[in-house]
Amino acid sequence: MSASQVSRICSSMDESVADLREHDPSDAVYPYIWLDATYTKCEDAGRVQSTAPVTAIGVGSGGYRRLLGLDAIDTESYDGWKPFLLSPRARGVDGAICVTSDAHR
Repeated sequence: MSASQVSRICSSMDESVADLREHDPSDAVYPYIWLDATYTKCEDAGRVQSTAPVTAIGVGSGGYRRLLGLDAIDTESYDGWKPFLLSPRARGVDGAICVTSDAHR
């Protein structure tokens, strides 16, 4: 697959990803939230670097799962996670009683 084909595919997904990242989740309470990151190599400005796509998935009181956050960070550190975690909170996610992640304080 050529770089231009990949760019076209990514461009066609931009609106859907923006909708996922910006939706208003305040219509339900999410008592359980899972956080995860997966490292992958990404090209940025002609340079390949390790990047971590991160997700926050909440389970509502009815047992259904919903994507609460989606982003990419450079490193799994306090400075990397903090803005990501503040985003769902700013959009109305509230009421968590248990947040689970792997190997983080």
